[in-house]
Amino acid sequence: MSNALLSDLAAEQTAAVFTAAWQDTAARTWNRHRSALRSFTTWAAARWSMNDLAVLIERRRENADTTKAITGT
Repeated sequence: MSNALLSDLAAEQTAAVFTAAWQDTAARTWNRHRSALRSFTTWAAARWSMNDLAVLIERRRENADTTKAITGT
């Protein structure tokens, strides 16, 4: 594993690593990790000059949750 400065990373690199790590996960899991990355890059961009590293990572469509709660009767 090599180290890299945030300012040296490109959105293409981030998308490739993200996809390799999370490609087989459920849409909800994918979106949760994507959201965390977007939140981090927004925070970092406010402090340092850098691009949005998650701009190429598309949100996945989640299936509607149709489960029903069991009543306690």
